Amino acid sequence: MMKEIDDIIATQGDKCSDSLKKFVKNESQSFSFPELDKGNKRKDLWGALYHIAKTTQVKEHLKNCLIAIRILSREKQELSGLVTEEWLSLIKETSGLDQGQQMPDTAIATEAQKSLCNIVFNCQSIANRCCQNGILQSIKERIKKEYVSQSAVHVTII
Repeated sequence: MMKEIDDIIATQGDKCSDSLKKFVKNESQSFSFPELDKGNKRKDLWGALYHIAKTTQVKEHLKNCLIAIRILSREKQELSGLVTEEWLSLIKETSGLDQGQQMPDTAIATEAQKSLCNIVFNCQSIANRCCQNGILQSIKERIKKEYVSQSAVHVTII
């Protein structure tokens, strides 16, 4: 795994897609990453993933970055410092929780929402920030809109 992590950190772009795919595949069942305790590896990896997610034009790369964040966010260590407002904004945007935004690609939105779920579950300070930065309100609006939509379908069917 260290080679993939080193490649992701060093490349920080679409050229590391193979390493990113391998990381996601090999670590899909992992819940702890002690190899990231050396130096600034954890922070560097989160930073590289953010850079890739923010700059890529390839949907698969964005999705893999979000999967990697979902996997990494299972570990509570340093989560409050790693998940910046920029990360939360990107997750909000890619999950389609931005008010007035068109719903993004379903697979990407799903991974963004799973990442957000792990992050909020594992870090109380980020859960509190989500109450303040509009994410919680956006989730509430989405659920409300989905409920109204489902109710309309149900009424039509009857």
